[in-house]
Amino acid sequence: IVDKSEFGFKCLLVAMEKAEDYVDSQNLNKSIMTEKGARIDKKLFDKESFKQAWYNACLHNLWIEGVPPAVYIFSDRIQVLSNGGLPANLMFDDFYKGTSRPVNEELARIFLSLELMEQTGYGIPIIVKKYSKKAFDFSPNTIRVDLMFNEEVLEAERAWKEKILSSHDTKNDTKNDTKHNTNTLEKELINLIQHNQNITQAQIIENLKISRSTLVRYLRLSKKIKRVGSKTNGHWEIINN
Repeated sequence: IVDKSEFGFKCLLVAMEKAEDYVDSQNLNKSIMTEKGARIDKKLFDKESFKQAWYNACLHNLWIEGVPPAVYIFSDRIQVLSNGGLPANLMFDDFYKGTSRPVNEELARIFLSLELMEQTGYGIPIIVKKYSKKAFDFSPNTIRVDLMFNEEVLEAERAWKEKILSSHDTKNDTKNDTKHNTNTLEKELINLIQHNQNITQAQIIENLKISRSTLVRYLRLSKKIKRVGSKTNGHWEIINN
């Protein structure tokens, strides 16, 4: 898992929207060159499929057991979990076709009245069409949906990472940035965070004399440093492999 954020302890609809917005902010967009030389934009994952998986997880979650649905971001996929397996009277083929028997009928009526969904079961065929039935995994207690990342986008991101970390400069302040190589930057960042886990990005930029864009790009790709919590109330952690 490369990311974990908490959106609970508030109105369900607000939490759903915040989680959706946060995940969408992680959806990288890359321009990919085709064999014919055309340039097309591709996303890391299908936004609509995630939305349907997330809304269905919230709708069909067995809330009475006190276990909320969850979203996990891995290095190669997004995973959506809901508590409670497939209803006993629903066959797998019917599930994949979009037949739905809501566990929470009152919640389903609210979702429909607020136009959060067109109809119950609408989203499953969308996910199946984009990711196939292999996206779903069932157990007696959970339903898991894995939306695998686009390999072309991942490869483009890796290439971009190598370019950024090797040059380690930006258009606005190349002079300041280029004095840091990748290893030096990582060591200096880790040293700062070890001394102050609550250090702000502005303070890091001031200490290391680098640009904000360089810092943001490096932190997004770093496997050694992660942010826990919000920008205002969170803190940094060092990942020890």
